[in-house]
Amino acid sequence: MNPSAGNHHGKLYFPSLTGLRAIAAFTVLFTHVERYRMSQGRPAILTGPFNSFVGGLAVTFFFVLSGFLITSLLLKEKEKTGTIQVLKFLRRRGLRIWPLYYTVLTGGYLLSIFVLKDTGSNPWQNGLVLNTLMLSNVAFAFDMIPDIMIQIWSVGTEEQFYFAWPFLMRHMALHKLVRAFLVVIVCWGVLDVLVHFWGDARIRAIVFRTRIDCMAIGGLFAMAVLQRDQPGGWMARCYRLMQHRLTGVAGLAIFVVLLVASRHWDNSFYQLYALLFGILIVRTSRQSSGWLESTPLKFLGKISYGIYLLHHFVIYFIFREMSFMLSLPAPWGDLAVFVPACLLSILTASLSYRLLESPFLRRRDTEAATKPLLFRG
Repeated sequence: MNPSAGNHHGKLYFPSLTGLRAIAAFTVLFTHVERYRMSQGRPAILTGPFNSFVGGLAVTFFFVLSGFLITSLLLKEKEKTGTIQVLKFLRRRGLRIWPLYYTVLTGGYLLSIFVLKDTGSNPWQNGLVLNTLMLSNVAFAFDMIPDIMIQIWSVGTEEQFYFAWPFLMRHMALHKLVRAFLVVIVCWGVLDVLVHFWGDARIRAIVFRTRIDCMAIGGLFAMAVLQRDQPGGWMARCYRLMQHRLTGVAGLAIFVVLLVASRHWDNSFYQLYALLFGILIVRTSRQSSGWLESTPLKFLGKISYGIYLLHHFVIYFIFREMSFMLSLPAPWGDLAVFVPACLLSILTASLSYRLLESPFLRRRDTEAATKPLLFRG
């Protein structure tokens, strides 16, 4: 594994990716502000399906990033020990994900049932059972997530990936993993096409929200980083090509063209975006300086999980208690809501990280103290 990828205090660390994670979290926040403005009949900068698409694009980046980081972590462990301790990996992930997730789940249902009264109390019908079992992407497809915490669907997708991926990587030799990742990507793409034409709306939604192919794409790029020093290997050649200056220019141009096409034809092309995000991750993961490594962005990236899960509660509060902002036309109305939403989300996420998440993270780090395989995230 690449030592320059960062081994800070025994932790696998890729520079600049924390900053990118912060940008993605605030992109989701902005699109949800726009969504609420439109729901109130107010003009917005990003309107209609394109607003939802942009938010989904940020979530696609999260999926690719997770695939890259988790695959890198598991490859590092397998390289050092010859195996992957699946249960310990799942415990570490649980200590990171579960405390805030289940806090949000509890608070969201209490508010929805007893305060907002937009959700029934039957746990089988309101999605509580599915969401508790980390099947929130399935609950989303069946419209069984209270609106105040609609963003939790992607956490279920991530958790399903965490449960499946270490078993796949543990039982396959390294030289077979690349082919396995390619098979996952191709098969999921074929399935996506099949359900698009012959599946019902709910099946299409489940397949679209699961996105195992995005994680596999991230894993494929992690393999390219791992094998970049192997002479004559095709993945090493791909890695060098991704680092070329022209690749960055071409990637940006393709991204802009895809954005225009997505807006015009209302098509996500999310697999192509995932490939571009993979290139971006590889290109930035070795940049130990620059604005993405600035102290503010690193801090926001550190608390980005809290920003992502808690911002919907903040937006609900703003729209209920500061409704005068709705009367402002775009873009001033958007900014009047977005700015306080950002500030309050940062505040609540900071408190969550300090008071709720950090004790579990310290336990995670203590348990992994003798194994320098833990990545920051």
